[in-house]
Amino acid sequence: MDLRKKASPVQVLGEGFLRFRLIFLVVFAVLYVVFARDFSATFAFILGAGESLAQTVVACKQSGFAVADYPFWISLGALFIVLFLVRLFLGKIRNALSFLFSTLFMSALALALNEVEECIAYVFLGFLLLSMVFYFVVRVASFKALLPVLLSSFFWISMAALWAAPYFVGVSFAVLALADMLSISLDAGVELRKGTPVTGALVSGFRKAFLPAVISVALLGGFNGYYYNMPIWMAIVLPVISLALFLLVEFPVMSFAPMSKMRASHRSMKV
Repeated sequence: MDLRKKASPVQVLGEGFLRFRLIFLVVFAVLYVVFARDFSATFAFILGAGESLAQTVVACKQSGFAVADYPFWISLGALFIVLFLVRLFLGKIRNALSFLFSTLFMSALALALNEVEECIAYVFLGFLLLSMVFYFVVRVASFKALLPVLLSSFFWISMAALWAAPYFVGVSFAVLALADMLSISLDAGVELRKGTPVTGALVSGFRKAFLPAVISVALLGGFNGYYYNMPIWMAIVLPVISLALFLLVEFPVMSFAPMSKMRASHRSMKV
């Protein structure tokens, strides 16, 4: 009798994404060259998002929220709570905390970039170099999530700029990208410390992050489509692109990170 535990569909899916990762990355590289060549438009979108957030913060400090904006902010707060709870109950505490950190980090980053308008390209170059150091050198799993998120988010924002999507739409999906990859990397780091092989550790993290990621993208896509009155095709395509980047780009890129030396020499197993 075979006593081995049967792999779940999500686990099989994650293993499949890793099996064909080179194909996905080649396709992504081609799409990058085609759609993400206009760096000036991408940086302008990022600066516009930072300026819009800064103006909102200043306006709230001076006079509070406008009465007309109450439904939006109440709905946004409710969405944040729902996403946090979904990630807490389906993805456990690391997933929920990753979402909280990602929201705060991306908001602070947007405000900070608004102050370095003249040298934003150099700031992003510094981020890229730093993320590469984290990816190839630093033996901390969560740090290795930065490079996949940076690459996919730059492409994502390029698409948002190309289609003139609202600033909130562009930034909000980038928040989910960081949250999902942080969740996978944190869970993978725990598995590696138990002695689990690298692929097994990544698939384990993917299995825990998959369902919260799909639900989050669907909820956020519905929220954006409703409040920004986007064309129906854009309201559908943008969440699909965001989810595809997570599944076909961010997760496969994470698997190329050198993490074998982070694995414990002896594997611990539950009895």
